[in-house]
Amino acid sequence: MDNSFHHCLLLAQTVFQKQVVLEAAEQGLLPGQSKILDYLLSHDGCEQKALGEAFHLEAATVTGILRRMDESGLIEKHVKEGNRKSQYVFLTEKGRKMAAETVRPIMKSCEERALDGITEEEKAQEREEEKIDQLNPQDPRFYLNTYYVEIAKGTQIDRLSYVKDIQDDKDSTSDLYRKIQITGTVDVNTPGTYELTYYVVDSNGNASNGAVLTIVVK
Repeated sequence: MDNSFHHCLLLAQTVFQKQVVLEAAEQGLLPGQSKILDYLLSHDGCEQKALGEAFHLEAATVTGILRRMDESGLIEKHVKEGNRKSQYVFLTEKGRKMAAETVRPIMKSCEERALDGITEEEKAQEREEEKIDQLNPQDPRFYLNTYYVEIAKGTQIDRLSYVKDIQDDKDSTSDLYRKIQITGTVDVNTPGTYELTYYVVDSNGNASNGAVLTIVVK
């Protein structure tokens, strides 16, 4: 039996997706609608093609899902003045309520069950990779070597040593490295759980994901 991290993640993802579809169906949602509602809760008013890019779906598939969501009163599509070739997708009040009060709790519950048996380090990595997947194409990608670490009390840390890579469609990695911002504090002399959040803003003003490093001082 394959017990590799990659295999465990694939299995967890399969369990997660199947369970979300089943539980969302009980609330009257069709396949594909729950993840779009969840995405729009954080990216309301995004361009329709951004949904296809986010979920690797063909344009025709996205159009079909959105048509049924529009008919159900969950979303509205608008064009912006001066750009009538592109359509932008907005949640209705009904859609926002469904996303916040039904879809998000379902996803959280299913994620916890799917990740049962996976280590804290692996869970942290999965959460951060999911955040990166939700970024817009023009946003920088910030990667850490690990997203969860345990250290002995009194151990000093080099915060920049956890940075693995930063990718952007405009700025170079070296330029972005000089722009790294880190928020949060760690008291290495006091046992507890601490978080550091790493991010950059590129020269176009696009912010990266906030890469969270959890540090447990024992």
